[in-house]
Amino acid sequence: MQFIWIVVAVVLVAGVLVSFAVPMEGEDAGAGIPRPAKAMEFVRSWEGTWNAELDLMGQKETGVEVCHSICEGFWFESDFKGTFMGAPFVGHGVYGFDPARAKFVTIWVDSSGGPLTLAEGEFSADGKTYRAEATGLDMSGKPGKFVHETTMRDANTRIFTIRQEGAGEVMKITYRRAN
Repeated sequence: MQFIWIVVAVVLVAGVLVSFAVPMEGEDAGAGIPRPAKAMEFVRSWEGTWNAELDLMGQKETGVEVCHSICEGFWFESDFKGTFMGAPFVGHGVYGFDPARAKFVTIWVDSSGGPLTLAEGEFSADGKTYRAEATGLDMSGKPGKFVHETTMRDANTRIFTIRQEGAGEVMKITYRRAN
């Protein structure tokens, strides 16, 4: 008899865990489960494969970025492969809305040997521009403040820039949809 109660308890606990793990549709379904923020709808326009043309302080580079939604639509990731200063380069970004900060966040790591970048920002009301601020190291290894801005020029063209406080634009990437 005790075995039956253990099985019932395990099934009930599993049912509760599944109900929290799988968001349900409907206005009152899944009370207490957060839904992906409106900002995630905007970033979904970035999904797909993009050819990239980089301008890093006058040096031209190329690459390919693949973007897709992860974690049931709460987060989004970007994988970039290309060249940086003539050498092979890979980078990985994770984007999403952080309710603790009440901001959209970007986490970026790459093979340049630089530090992790954490940027916080917001989308414009029309969803065409994402502007985020970050602190990090500049090209000389000194601390700096940066503004990252992504603008959807149209459904197939996205422009990303990094401006450093006091130095202006240090990088511009033009993404063109490959698929």
